[in-house]
Amino acid sequence: MRLQTLHLDHGQDIKTIQSCIENGFTSVMIDGSHLEFQQNIAITKEVVGLAMKKAVSVEAQLGRLKSIEDKLGISKINIYTDLRLSCVGAVREVLVTKPDEFDPRKVLGLGREAIKQTIQSKMRLFGSSGKAT
Repeated sequence: MRLQTLHLDHGQDIKTIQSCIENGFTSVMIDGSHLEFQQNIAITKEVVGLAMKKAVSVEAQLGRLKSIEDKLGISKINIYTDLRLSCVGAVREVLVTKPDEFDPRKVLGLGREAIKQTIQSKMRLFGSSGKAT
């Protein structure tokens, strides 16, 4: 069995989100970070109500990173795409350079190592290296 997800990211209006829910999306995000907080809560509740009828997952962006956003315009730092690209790139390289390699531990191990290196790089970039206790 293969599970797939179809996700609307950063949807900002009910009409678009409702259309996605009705047309088979399995996950939606309501990004009301541009709204006043109480208005954001209200629209998020409305999306949850629509999504529950079809068992669709909901992600909401209720707030903003005020200290950073106001200076840089950042709403959310999402590194998942970078992690996925580094992993897939490493796996593809193994498959191209070593086409006879079939041991998934060797193929996927390099992908896992690429993810680790990307995380370490992002932690340095964001100034979070060595801050876990």
